[in-house]
Amino acid sequence: MIDSGDGLIINYARCCHPIPGDAILGHLSPGKGLVVHRDSCNNLNEIRSNVEKCMPLSWSPNVKGDFPVEFKVELISERGIIATLASRISESEAAIHQISINERDAHSGIVDLVVDVKNRVHLANVMRRIRSLKQVQRVYRIKN
Repeated sequence: MIDSGDGLIINYARCCHPIPGDAILGHLSPGKGLVVHRDSCNNLNEIRSNVEKCMPLSWSPNVKGDFPVEFKVELISERGIIATLASRISESEAAIHQISINERDAHSGIVDLVVDVKNRVHLANVMRRIRSLKQVQRVYRIKN
């Protein structure tokens, strides 16, 4: 069980950004301690079958903190939309960790975000607030 006060060195994989509520697996890595991945992470494919290297984990209800999660927002480009998007995220009590914007054409774009959230419920609330913008066409979490 993953708990913030275990005393064990725990690292959360940047490839899949596990957050409390996700199904997770861990593996011991020299110099990194226990590395926690989402169960669906493609980077675990090689070691998944080796029970000595890969172990099922679960989240403790006591785990606290902010966890980065990566998702994309496909939207219709409009003046001020990025400011509105940032405002919705901030109103949801989440923090933008990283943002990049890619134009698809003159009328639409994709915004790549890494946002700090508490858990899957918090992430769902953030995404719901973003989806409510009329310019937003699609919001989805990144899977590696």
